[in-house]
Amino acid sequence: MAVVSCPACNQKLQIGYDQLSEIVGCPECTTAFEPVTGRVVSYPEVSEPEPPPVQAPKGPQFPSVVEPQRRPAYSVEPHRPERTQRRGGPAGFRCVYCNTDSPPLVKQKVSTAGWVIFCVLLTTCILSPLALVGLFIKEDYRVCSSCGITLG
Repeated sequence: MAVVSCPACNQKLQIGYDQLSEIVGCPECTTAFEPVTGRVVSYPEVSEPEPPPVQAPKGPQFPSVVEPQRRPAYSVEPHRPERTQRRGGPAGFRCVYCNTDSPPLVKQKVSTAGWVIFCVLLTTCILSPLALVGLFIKEDYRVCSSCGITLG
């Protein structure tokens, strides 16, 4: 720590060695000076510019006109995938999710009765190929041809 004195009020100040090359301010008289040379640094008074006086508009008051946004010569629209709307489907059919009237697809799956028969024959006949008979009992279900949702 270095001890320097203020050139204006002779107040003793302790500053770090790294501050010897910087401008320091006296806490007593608020004088800014260089510790090595003792030269007082004066800063010009900075005053904020006054805002211009506000003049009242002359004439009647009208709301400001908002200009419409300029649009490009071409229109950019988001890409929307086309839904196939085939005609000639079942009378009165319309998918509740995608609103298509194309006919639904009919698919098959193993019915509940088929799984029950398969499990019973598998456990009673001890790995008999006869248990596979239950897997041939199927039921139909319908799926929308556009969105793939299972229809009731």
